[in-house]
Amino acid sequence: MANSMKKRMGNFIPEEIPELITPHIELCSQRRAVVEGCKGVLQYDCDSVRLNCKTVIVSFSGENLSLCTLNNETITVTGRINDISFI
Repeated sequence: MANSMKKRMGNFIPEEIPELITPHIELCSQRRAVVEGCKGVLQYDCDSVRLNCKTVIVSFSGENLSLCTLNNETITVTGRINDISFI
């Protein structure tokens, strides 16, 4: 099975996948969003957050928003998230 998968995929290298699908966002209802692949914070206040995610800017709007950093590229947005947009 591995050989047939390799033949269909050609020269595709699985390690390249994270570069193609950044950012990765996990939501927990309207209260928390974990964003992986974040390169920096562009704007931050209690009503809006804008994150630089390499190929796209992810914008959150809501109420009582706050940020936590889990590691160099992972940020958690908490509060009441009303809208998420990609610019």
